[in-house]
Amino acid sequence: THKVYYKVVGDDNYNDVAEASINVTIAASSTPIPTPTKTTPTVTVPTAKTLTYTGSAQELINAGTTTGGTLQYKLGDNGTYGTSIPEATNAGTYTVYYKVVGNDEFNDVAEASINVTIAKATPTLTAPTAKTLTANGTAQALINAGSTTGGTLQYKLDNGNYGTSIPEATNVGTYIVYYKVVGNDEYNDVAEQSITVTISEASTPTPTPGKTPTPTKTPTPTKTPGKDYLCKYVKVVKASYTSWGNWSAWSQTVKHENDLTQVESKTETSYTTEKVKIGERITTKKITYYDKNKPIYETKKVVVGYNKQSVCTQTTTQTVNTGSYTYTWQDASPVVMQSFGSASQIPYTASERWIFVRTTDTSCGSCSFGTYRIYKKQVSVAHAVTTTKQVCSKWETKKTPVYNDVRVVVGYGTSTKTEKSSVPIYGTKKIAHNTTLYRYRTREQKSGYRDEKWSTCNNKSLINDGYVWTGEKKVK
Repeated sequence: THKVYYKVVGDDNYNDVAEASINVTIAASSTPIPTPTKTTPTVTVPTAKTLTYTGSAQELINAGTTTGGTLQYKLGDNGTYGTSIPEATNAGTYTVYYKVVGNDEFNDVAEASINVTIAKATPTLTAPTAKTLTANGTAQALINAGSTTGGTLQYKLDNGNYGTSIPEATNVGTYIVYYKVVGNDEYNDVAEQSITVTISEASTPTPTPGKTPTPTKTPTPTKTPGKDYLCKYVKVVKASYTSWGNWSAWSQTVKHENDLTQVESKTETSYTTEKVKIGERITTKKITYYDKNKPIYETKKVVVGYNKQSVCTQTTTQTVNTGSYTYTWQDASPVVMQSFGSASQIPYTASERWIFVRTTDTSCGSCSFGTYRIYKKQVSVAHAVTTTKQVCSKWETKKTPVYNDVRVVVGYGTSTKTEKSSVPIYGTKKIAHNTTLYRYRTREQKSGYRDEKWSTCNNKSLINDGYVWTGEKKVK
């Protein structure tokens, strides 16, 4: 309620009118100014992707949606919220958090989370292959190495222990080589498999020292493994010969006997003195070594993924309503003028008032003013109170790493053990070396004829028909 004072200040023609007053009450509006209300948006939650380790960063989720505000994500407890989909590289389980950041029209939506797993990959295994082997008195690798796209390929023999070295063997026999892939943090194991490998006996016979082979009048050709040969045969019909010639000098050149060539052989033994191991001396000593059963750990931070965050790089000023209002009086439009004879006739309200303009000469009888007075109508006008705020006009995406604490081995403690070692003891030994020597003599055919044929080696049909192998053969 307000008290309004008024009076008339006279002029040359009119007297002053003494001061009077009137009480005016501004009532509350029957139609209150509404307070803006926010809406809670509808959120379609993100879903986890089905992922397998590839060695590259992968988006962990299918993006969600919201009907208002901005849907944001972060990776793990230490991540930073942004609008980009979180990514990770290594196999493992990750927690992706998401929420809605509201605005002037929509409420925030509280944080929630989803777990996503990047499964280990199964490596591609190229299996080892068996070697074709013949015993030679030394250890030989049994297989050609295989390969794997992940993990470690290991091998072993029947009762051996798995390791990365290729198994070896010396003696004639059949061996089973087992192999498998030992996985790691990113790759699965591959189950044990096996391959059979044979070391064959050498086909070349060893001459018996001191024994002179008995010449064979009809040598039988033998087939050399891995190659196909033709052998030369001859059949002599109604032949007569010259006398045998003189014997050649002894040599290591091998000759084959036939009707024109006679061969003798003998074995000569020579000796050398060589240094050989005749025993060993055992010694012991204590050694200190790094013990793999005593690992030393440290906790290190490693990158397990990345957060993509939208960052504001440029702002602009924006004018917004505060929700408050100020009020002023303004002349009604169109202008309204009205005459009143007394103050009680003037209809004051919370949204309207009348302002005195002038007095007329028209008498109003018993009215309190004596004459009519002219008033002008004014109305209350609301003005919204505004303020300014900075809003982003340019965004850029920033990629920041997400770290996890990982316990890693940085070294090993030491242990002491007693180790035996042997020192060889050498002496001398007389070693026999046997050498087979050959000599031959020849004769010539005087009459008859010779039928020569090339055919498959050890051709029984030709041999039964009187043909003799000449000792010559050639690759088919």
